[in-house]
Amino acid sequence: MTRSELDDIRESIRHATETSTDTLLEIAQLLLMELERARMREATLRSHYVGLLSAARASVAAQRGEAADPLTFLTHELARHGQLPPDGPPHRILADARANLALVDGTCVSAA
Repeated sequence: MTRSELDDIRESIRHATETSTDTLLEIAQLLLMELERARMREATLRSHYVGLLSAARASVAAQRGEAADPLTFLTHELARHGQLPPDGPPHRILADARANLALVDGTCVSAA
């Protein structure tokens, strides 16, 4: 649904609300507000996804180009969102990654 379609719906609800005090119109207003919040959340998530995907692709390209630190792009993007893994053994992070991959793929992962 486009922004102009949402604006048209909002205007229709506003006009109908001026002539009626129907509870359904109030519910429609609440649903429209929730839809707009969901669209904003989706836009934010898309933006984060694009940043992460760009950083991952740049890191792979840097590795192929034999750059000194190919993870620079990915490290920067993760740090920007406060998602760098803690220092120390990576066992838990790797186990989480395997479990997440299994959820996405629909496969079972045995405990390591």
